Amino acid sequence: MSDKEKNVTIVNPEDKKFIQVLMSLSPEKKFFIKGIILGMETQRKLDRNIQPGVNA
Repeated sequence: MSDKEKNVTIVNPEDKKFIQVLMSLSPEKKFFIKGIILGMETQRKLDRNIQPGVNA
């Protein structure tokens, strides 16, 4: 088994439970969570691009 495959199969019990709960959500709730994640990623990119004192 390659290292990449090992990383996929070794999952902490807490992470496994989180993934199971996430996958059991309705499609509408999954879509909502995707929107939150995309918004957080966009905000993080904005925070990286706008540095205090540089863009003022």
